[in-house]
Amino acid sequence: MFEKRSMKTVILLGAALIFSLILPAGAAAQGKAGSASAFSRQGALSAEEIEPLRALKESVRDVDTKSFQETIGEIQESDYPRLTLKIRAAMIQAYADIVRETPGEMDIKQKRWLYNRIALNMAYLQFGAGIHDASAGSVDSLIRRKLSEHLPQDVFRHPAFRISLE
Repeated sequence: MFEKRSMKTVILLGAALIFSLILPAGAAAQGKAGSASAFSRQGALSAEEIEPLRALKESVRDVDTKSFQETIGEIQESDYPRLTLKIRAAMIQAYADIVRETPGEMDIKQKRWLYNRIALNMAYLQFGAGIHDASAGSVDSLIRRKLSEHLPQDVFRHPAFRISLE
């Protein structure tokens, strides 16, 4: 009934699940007030803020099966929708960069693994890991570098970006 899964696969799937559960909660888990920045809690996202995500979302349709409306709904329901929007966009852009820059064709299994690995690395960053904490030359190092290229620099200083289980 159940196929055998490697420990690595189980860990990646678990991390992706954890990431999907904690990201929408934002700073609620921390109980911290946000700073006065572009990532305020105030108001729903405008159509102009949402529209750039539409094209990005289309680029991951083979690995992210949620509809655009489901994704936007999750973002809108988060404590910091603008921050969540930037995080999701950075993840998709990092994915697109790595797929484009990888020699040869990636099959769907490899693409799903990469997309889940990006989610895992974003969660690591949110739990306090540094951009350079991964082994040099590793796929995690590449992913964190790509994420840092696409995330606004002030996101790392925003109290809602960091997540704590305390």
